[in-house]
Order: sequence, then C-alpha cells, then structure tokens
Amino acid sequence: MAKELNSLNNLSAITSALGVLYARQSNFKQAYDFAQQETHYKDTLQKLAAQRDVVLLEVDRENKRHEKDMQDLADKTLRKRNLQYMAITIVLATLFLFMLIIGMFPVSKLTIKLLGYFAFISLFEFIIVLIDSFIHRLAHGEPLKIWLIKIGLIALLVPFQHYLEHGLIKFLASRKLIAARNNFSLKKIWLNIKKPSLKAGTDIDEDTAVL
Repeated sequence: MAKELNSLNNLSAITSALGVLYARQSNFKQAYDFAQQETHYKDTLQKLAAQRDVVLLEVDRENKRHEKDMQDLADKTLRKRNLQYMAITIVLATLFLFMLIIGMFPVSKLTIKLLGYFAFISLFEFIIVLIDSFIHRLAHGEPLKIWLIKIGLIALLVPFQHYLEHGLIKFLASRKLIAARNNFSLKKIWLNIKKPSLKAGTDIDEDTAVL
C-alpha cells in the first residue's frame, strides 16, 4: 500500500522494521535487501527535502524581489504625488501674487472678477483633492457616504468661497493697491536714499567756496 501511494516516509520506516526482523531470524540476505531499500528511500527523501528547500528559497527570494519592486513603485508614486502637490501649491501662490500685482495697475473689474473666480475655484478644488483620501477612509469606500460627505463639504465651502472671492475682488477693485504702489514706488525710495548724500555734498561745496 505504501508503494502504491508512493509514501516514502512509510516505506523507509517499513523497510527498516523488516530489515531488523529478518536479521533477528538470521535471514541476512533479506535483511540486507531491506536495509538497502531503506537507504534508497532515505536518500530519496533527503533529495526531495533539499529540492523543496531550494524551491522555498527561490519562492522567498522572488517574494522579496516582488515586495521590493512594489515598495519602489509606491515610493515613486508618493514622490510623484508630492511633487504634483508642491507644483499646484506654487501655481496657486503665484496666481494670487499675480492678482495682487495686477491690482496695482488700472485694469477692468471684469478681468479682476475672472481672475478671482478662477483662483478661488482652483484653491478650493485643491482642498478637495487634499482631503479626498481622508473622505474615502472615513466613508470606508462606500459611494453613498462619499457622495453625502462631499455634498455637505461643498455646501460649506461654496458660501465661504463666495465670501472670500467677493472680499478680494472688492479690495482689488477699490484701487487701494494703485495708491499704495504710487506711495511706495521704487523711484521715490531711490530719491529718498539719495537726498542725504546730496545735502552733504552741498555743504562741502559751500565750505570749500568760503575757504
């Protein structure tokens, strides 16, 4: 039965027991034959065990290589995502700075409104992108919960967006920045820096003329 099932462990144990029994009966030929069979089965088991160990090592090495590849891919994706976040932040900061610079010059209110609308839309959409993963974790990936949370979030953000947009557009359209630019122009600052040196030069000239 062990031979039919190819059960090497049982065959090794059985041949070992038969070899001992035949040796006790002084049937040394049969004892030797079963001892040889026992050695054969043990050697086969050792070879199979060695092959299994090699296969397990290969599988383990392949799993580690796959894990490293997945980790490298995850790190690359995270680095790319962080770079994109940084790029969006720089673009938004540049956009709002550009709006302030534009406010220092006499431009139409329509231009200011369009820039303000686009800037705040971009800002609040970026906020939604930042908290999107948190919303998915909070809702456990359920579409209905995500939909309801985003509706509530947008219901809060839209009035706030309109309030900030209206305030900024009103400030830019009030021409206060134009007055500030005129009061703190580089030309005036340069002239204020040069005045003391001009006065000092005049005093020296006057003293020289007296002498």
